[in-house]
Amino acid sequence: MDADAVEKLMVNVEDFNYALENDIKPAFGHSDEELEKYLIGGFISWSPQITQILEQGALLVKQVRSPDTRGFASVLLAGSPNSGKTCLAAMIAKTSEYPFIKVISAEDMVGYTETAKCAVLRKVFDDAYRSPLSCIIVDGVERLL
Repeated sequence: MDADAVEKLMVNVEDFNYALENDIKPAFGHSDEELEKYLIGGFISWSPQITQILEQGALLVKQVRSPDTRGFASVLLAGSPNSGKTCLAAMIAKTSEYPFIKVISAEDMVGYTETAKCAVLRKVFDDAYRSPLSCIIVDGVERLL
């Protein structure tokens, strides 16, 4: 066997690190691409109400991290369609820096049976349960039902 051919076939640390940074998508944890999909074009806090929502979200993130609390919070952002609720949720999740962040979107489950939707939801919540800190964004909850 040619020594040069063997050398070219060997995987080294640089190859491994390159694959981790560029090719591997996390199955568990969070995908920045998932969140960035909802933050395309950046984020502008255009009113005091938006700033207040982000501040309240940051406070909840801090409370969940605190050992003096129950470590759990549920938040419902309600408003008109296409008003930016998911963008706000994605912004809060991104700034939380939690190790597990997932987005469940009705758009991603078009054509799924009710059983398949339940299986996806259950898997995400089971995975979140295994993480010390997690954030799940359910986008379009009314369309999931």
